[in-house]
This record gives sequence, C-alpha cells and structure tokens, in this order.
Amino acid sequence: MRNEQIIIITCEEQLVELTEAFQKPKLQKYITSPQIATFFSFLKGVSRIISTPEIKPLCRDPKDDYLLALSIASDADYLVTGDKDLLVIQQINHTSIIKYTDLENIINLLTQ
Repeated sequence: MRNEQIIIITCEEQLVELTEAFQKPKLQKYITSPQIATFFSFLKGVSRIISTPEIKPLCRDPKDDYLLALSIASDADYLVTGDKDLLVIQQINHTSIIKYTDLENIINLLTQ
C-alpha cells in the first residue's frame, strides 16, 4: 500500500449490487434495515465513489468486469474479494486481487 493508507474506492454498480444482496431473505435474518442504512451511510462517508469505464471482457463472470474496471480506474493496490472468478485472475495492471484474510495479514505486517 502506498503511503500505508487505506482508501476505500467504490462505484455505483457496487452499491447497487450490495443493495440487492442485502435484500435477499437469507441475509435479512442476520441484519436489520436500520443496520443496512447505517452501513450504507458509513460506506458512502468513508469511500470515494468513482465512475467506471467500459472495458473489454476480462473475467469469466462478465458481471464482475465492473470491479476490474474500478480497480483500473482507481489505480488500486488491492481488489479485496471472496469471488473465485476474480481471485483466479490474481492481478490486473498493478492491482493485486486478494482475499480479505490476505489484506488483514498485510495490515498486520505494516502495523508491527
């Protein structure tokens, strides 16, 4: 991570995807509507929301291409995901595609 800062980058497509995910019954058992509202308020307050450019298909799941475009447009160091379709790519430009546990390890190393 450059300058040892964490900057969260998101886009409208990701906010829509998260909204749809939180509306699924299996998640509604664990999280309330006020908690969801608090989450989105927090996320929008701490994130940079940018537009994603159109890119040629890069992922075996085309619905995930917007995340690769987001990584490219934001010049991100890391794309943090649990999605195997993205993890298999490993790298896009200089963005490493990693799991959350990998990010935790990186943060722990930087804060020691």
